Amino acid sequence: MRLTQLEYFKDVAQTLNISQTAAELHVSQPAISRSIHELESELNLNLFIRKGKKLSLSQEGLVFKQTVDNIFNQLTTGLQQLEQLKQHAQSRIIFTIANSTPLMVEIIEQLHHSLPETTILVRVSPHNLPASNPGFIDYYYQLTDHPLAGYQSVPLLTERIGILVSNSSSLAKLSALSLADLDTGLIKLSASPFQALVDRYLTNHQVALPTVITTGDRKIICDMVSHNLGIAFIPEFSWHAYLNSQQVCFVPLKDKQLQRTIYLNYIQPKKSEFHHKVVTSIQKYFTKYLTRKENFQ
Repeated sequence: MRLTQLEYFKDVAQTLNISQTAAELHVSQPAISRSIHELESELNLNLFIRKGKKLSLSQEGLVFKQTVDNIFNQLTTGLQQLEQLKQHAQSRIIFTIANSTPLMVEIIEQLHHSLPETTILVRVSPHNLPASNPGFIDYYYQLTDHPLAGYQSVPLLTERIGILVSNSSSLAKLSALSLADLDTGLIKLSASPFQALVDRYLTNHQVALPTVITTGDRKIICDMVSHNLGIAFIPEFSWHAYLNSQQVCFVPLKDKQLQRTIYLNYIQPKKSEFHHKVVTSIQKYFTKYLTRKENFQ
């Protein structure tokens, strides 16, 4: 039993005229007659009563017509629900991040402003993006400090890494610092790509500084520095939400090689206007971000 057979039966049962049905469907009359006969043969019963050129539904045909009408009604409903799901899913963004980032709130704010109907999910996960984008349902993005192999990677922000010091520290009087100037303990960010970058830099320069505390809370780091309990390596711009500029200041390193770039990684969907709007909106946010005068030098 084929869907085409059911469609022909449904239409003939409505018109009770094979010629009219053939004309409406732009199908030959013999093709429809043959399909009806095959359906009756398969069911082993007569769906129509034939008197010359006149057709009427048999008792079995009336029952079968109700069944077929229900099938097509359910099929129409299912297609409508799929279309609604598609429309909803096209406005859903999933960000995966290895660690929390102070930039995430402002990025979401920018996306809600540019794409007010967008649903945004944020998942903190050490794993990379999924191996493939599941079509129209979800659009996955990940912020990292390096391009992800196998994905489209767009650089969003390159910023220096310098030293956060208390305004009461003698280091605050210097316009730039060398590693030899650092003679106090470090307040470190735990388990993060950023801290790993700083640690590699110190190791490569054979610098070993005592650790005062390791914490995953950026605000605690800034508060401890403000009380002159240690110093911390921080990025020049992206931690601004945690800083109290009246109590701490950012002092750049003389060595300008220590910096990081933030990348937006994603799987390139095929011809997606929505995806293009998402990437453009995020890039626009970082363009505005870089023009701000909110640095703490």
